[in-house]
Order: sequence, then C-alpha cells, then structure tokens
Amino acid sequence: VKIARIPGNKIIVHQDDTSFECSVDDVEVIGRAVKVIKSI
Repeated sequence: VKIARIPGNKIIVHQDDTSFECSVDDVEVIGRAVKVIKSI
C-alpha cells in the first residue's frame, strides 16, 4: 500500500489496481510502522 498526502487536506491510497482519495479527517490512525524489512 502507498499513501500520499495531496493538496486540499486529502490523502490518496494506492494498492495494486485499486486507488482512492479521501479527506485526512476521514482516516483514523490505529498504529504505526516502527521498522520495515524489505528482504531477509
């Protein structure tokens, strides 16, 4: 998943063939990534 903030206090979310945009206020943050491991 790729998430980007765009002008107008909105975010756009891309995942595979699906994408959508919404207001930042519509999103509830429930966690955060502390570390990302791309390969082992």
